[in-house]
Amino acid sequence: MHIFAAVGLQIRRNVLLVRTSRRAGNCTLKRSDVLAVLSELEDALCNYLKDGKIVRLNHLGRLKLEIEGKPVSRPEEFDPQKHIRAVRLHFIPESRNGRQPLYEGIKFKKKA
Repeated sequence: MHIFAAVGLQIRRNVLLVRTSRRAGNCTLKRSDVLAVLSELEDALCNYLKDGKIVRLNHLGRLKLEIEGKPVSRPEEFDPQKHIRAVRLHFIPESRNGRQPLYEGIKFKKKA
């Protein structure tokens, strides 16, 4: 188990990078420290995603908002109220050498 001891936010090429330093075992942070970091992270995530930026979570993957809409013949016909059906949060797991560590070791069982 890893405890995330520090979180850093950095912008690089219009992408919010969320970097963490991991420490195994006990952590010197108190519950209130972790909650404060998570609260700030939540605000930053929402703001950057709403601005159309990609958020990269170090060692985990990327988050971005995607819009699902109806096609129009000409751009001037586009009306967001009529043509946007949904906005979805899309998560893309980190990939290393063609493998996605997030999925490694997952075992599936058939429900009884």
